[in-house]
Amino acid sequence: MLCALCSVPCALSPQHSALCTNSKLQAVKAVLGLCLVCATSTVFATDIPFLSGKATPLRGGARTPVRIDPIQADFLEGKLDTSKWDDVSTTADKPFSGRAFNSGYAYFEVNSSEDKSMFLEAKGHTMVYVNGAPRVGDIYSFGYVSLPVHLHKGKNTFLFAVARGEFSGKLADAPKPISFNPGDQTTPDIVKGEKEKLWVAFIVRNATGKDLDDLTINAGGVTTKVPRVMAMSIRKVGFLVNPNKDGKYTVTLKQGRQTLDSLPLTLRIRNPHQSHKRTFVSKIDGSIQYYAVQPSTHDGAGQALFLSLHGASVEAMGQADAYEPKSWGYIVCPTNRRPYGFDWEDIGREDALEVLELAKKRYQTDPSKTYLTGHSMGGHGTYHLGVLYPDKFAAVAPCSGWVSFFSYANGATYPDTPVGNVLKRASSASDTLSMKTNFYSRPIFIMHGAADDNVPVSEARNMRKELADDPLVFWHEEPGAGHWYDTDDEPGAGCEDYAPIFDMFARTRLPQVNEVRSIDFKTPNLAVSNKDFWLTITAQDEAGSISSVKATVFPGLRKYVVTCSNVAAFKLDLSPLYGKGKITVVVNDKEVSTTEAADGEIEVDLDPKANADQTICTGFKSVFNNHITFVIPTGGSKAVQEWARNKARFDAEQLEYIGNGSVDVITDTEYFKNEKVYGERNLIVYGDEIGNGLYLMIHGSTRSGVSTQGIRFEARAMKNRVVASITASANLDCRLADRVPLFTAGASIPDYLVLENSYLRSGLSGVVTTGFQTDK
Repeated sequence: MLCALCSVPCALSPQHSALCTNSKLQAVKAVLGLCLVCATSTVFATDIPFLSGKATPLRGGARTPVRIDPIQADFLEGKLDTSKWDDVSTTADKPFSGRAFNSGYAYFEVNSSEDKSMFLEAKGHTMVYVNGAPRVGDIYSFGYVSLPVHLHKGKNTFLFAVARGEFSGKLADAPKPISFNPGDQTTPDIVKGEKEKLWVAFIVRNATGKDLDDLTINAGGVTTKVPRVMAMSIRKVGFLVNPNKDGKYTVTLKQGRQTLDSLPLTLRIRNPHQSHKRTFVSKIDGSIQYYAVQPSTHDGAGQALFLSLHGASVEAMGQADAYEPKSWGYIVCPTNRRPYGFDWEDIGREDALEVLELAKKRYQTDPSKTYLTGHSMGGHGTYHLGVLYPDKFAAVAPCSGWVSFFSYANGATYPDTPVGNVLKRASSASDTLSMKTNFYSRPIFIMHGAADDNVPVSEARNMRKELADDPLVFWHEEPGAGHWYDTDDEPGAGCEDYAPIFDMFARTRLPQVNEVRSIDFKTPNLAVSNKDFWLTITAQDEAGSISSVKATVFPGLRKYVVTCSNVAAFKLDLSPLYGKGKITVVVNDKEVSTTEAADGEIEVDLDPKANADQTICTGFKSVFNNHITFVIPTGGSKAVQEWARNKARFDAEQLEYIGNGSVDVITDTEYFKNEKVYGERNLIVYGDEIGNGLYLMIHGSTRSGVSTQGIRFEARAMKNRVVASITASANLDCRLADRVPLFTAGASIPDYLVLENSYLRSGLSGVVTTGFQTDK
């Protein structure tokens, strides 16, 4: 039967028409035949499920900042016509599926009889334009994204970029304008006997039209000030608790003396030798992150540390529990910021390195007994970190891992053109094979299941062939085994907790700096990796291309002999030398002059014009490693101010979703009022010299020879930090920048990239200019 009021087939009861007369239901009624109450009995009366709309497929692309998307181009140009798209519909208990939802767009309209706020809760989309403003999606269908959105009186539009095969969504009532979202929490375990305060993080939703700077959270008698939560947005905020005996707390969100919301919190209680979670404040963005530990069965300093990287969709806690405890070391598992995160590249790589240093300090492990391993995506992370940092790990063991984006995970390939070559250089840190000789300095154990249906065994076999000249390669291929397997009765998963791997670790030590006589080191990106024992490369001739150094030290002669290419400057640690007198450095068969540097080093400058700044910027994404802060303008046009606020909010939401992040978004005026704090941080500045007071501080009176045409991304090294900007020329819509992927690992951006509006239709031909600041 049809509902007499909304003309939708009724799935509930004869009382449907009476329910439809409810004034709150009539306030927000979908115009695409969307029934507000007959979807399912579990939907709250004021929810608006998306049940019918329009959809169209769009071919997916590789990981690149210069993506082709004619639908977004039509949308930004005001030409979007959905009349020829497919009609799609579903029921509330079944998600949308089909060709368009594997990669495409879905469009819905909702009518409202008044202005009001609701929570957008959807799954299976990369992002959504809500009335033209970009908002974060839930691509992995975690189900905990609940976004405050403002419905205008009249028609409201929702354009979802969908992927991964299924999509569902609804608008939910927002009974509390400021509230917790209980679905996404970062929590530690309480370890018996430890008394230090613990960091926890909850999502705070702000469904009001004002930024909130006056919130506090109280938990167990400890009050923590909440950092700014932007209007109509969310933020993952940290707060402190004291450990107690039962791990139970009431967490209260307050504004002054007014209680806004509260949630129960229960933390696990663990014994010191049980696996457990530890939280910390990240230097990357000030957010609360966690790592998991499978402790040694024995106490005491000087033990080994096994850094183990988890696979896609796996949590760090699950990774730690996949190992049997060891009697001689700690298994430490970082998170990559999220179960999928950054494929252990970009911010995921920084997370692994940050956890490594924290764990070494906490457990006072022996630096010579630091090892690296991981499974699946973590196997890739093992290849990636292992090849970049040969002086950090005594041995590495990738398990069921893929080698690089280019061999497995849809890495972009670019043509041999000036633009294509620059973009290749920007992504060079992801090219494992270009640095494969870095593995030769210590053992590598490659393991894979012969019948792996997830990551093909060809990844391991090809890597073995690439390392055919390496005498320190160990190999095991498990016959008939798939991606995840366990072939023995011992605790721990055999696909990664494999006894011969740990036997290899036990026989291997990382030498001290003064024990290393020869170095053979390659790196393409000095902002990612520039050091191997006593050698540090400080400048390249061509940024982003492979720098290669072979060096030998003769301690008694106080002499270094270096053969290098694409190296403009480097430093040498003098600790391997003994005796007194002259230090001789021979580079490419020629004795060169040196200068004394701090901390027992000497500098070798092969190019007087080289940029050997203490802070190296090679690529836009180098901005994401030092308490990143977003700065929006207070001047200029209202349109640019609105775009900057929407874009900064979108970027902050994306970093929260993809990287469990928490970013401060401030104005240029606030920056100058508190420059002592913000002046030490990396920044992204939104807007141009007319509106944002920081722009000229970064770029001076000119735009450094970079064309003013189009949308421009640019990053610069400034003393001990990196400052980036996103802006557009006066005659181009700033929104062209909205979906350039800042947080997609593998989609790397050079120091500067200028795109005109044609790039969404033509790809690389829409690149106006691109390059690195040090290019000559």
